[in-house]
Amino acid sequence: MENPHALREELAGGVSGARLVPAIKSSNARGYVKFDAVDPQNPKVLIDRKLDLGYEYDASGRPVLKDGQREAFLRQRDALSVNDEYTIRYEVPSQEVADRMRLLAGPILPSGRYEILVVPKVTP
Repeated sequence: MENPHALREELAGGVSGARLVPAIKSSNARGYVKFDAVDPQNPKVLIDRKLDLGYEYDASGRPVLKDGQREAFLRQRDALSVNDEYTIRYEVPSQEVADRMRLLAGPILPSGRYEILVVPKVTP
């Protein structure tokens, strides 16, 4: 089943043509929030792949999300708030990244509307 909210996105680098990217409508000014993929078994599960999180340390030495990363999670939270039928699966390469994501992004993301799955990188 194709995502009903797929957006056409021009390919980078001057390549002619376009591709469909999964996206859901948002209430913010940007209109849509894009994702990396849709679960082929359940098109209501949007996939966001993270190799790592953008974070830094505050004045007290605690890790905090960088502004751009925080804004991305806030946009996703907003999009989920107007699309009750969707959830997000974050795919990360290690347990370390999964733990960091739970600590830093967990308070931002809506409870019960996301999962974090460790998907180790495959090297050829």
